[in-house]
Amino acid sequence: MQLIKDLNDIEIIFYWTDDSGQMLSPALHSLPLAEEWYKNFLFSTYEGKERRHSIIDRRSNEER
Repeated sequence: MQLIKDLNDIEIIFYWTDDSGQMLSPALHSLPLAEEWYKNFLFSTYEGKERRHSIIDRRSNEER
């Protein structure tokens, strides 16, 4: 999967593509939204029992 930064007519957009170049995500307006979409996508593909209730990383340091 690859994050693409592109420019449409009026603004910068971000979107995720698969290895073949197919667009997986909708056009997102900021990098934090792109990161959130990616986390949600990864959580949705996991098929095992999930122990977490939230996808937010609450650690305060930068070594998450």
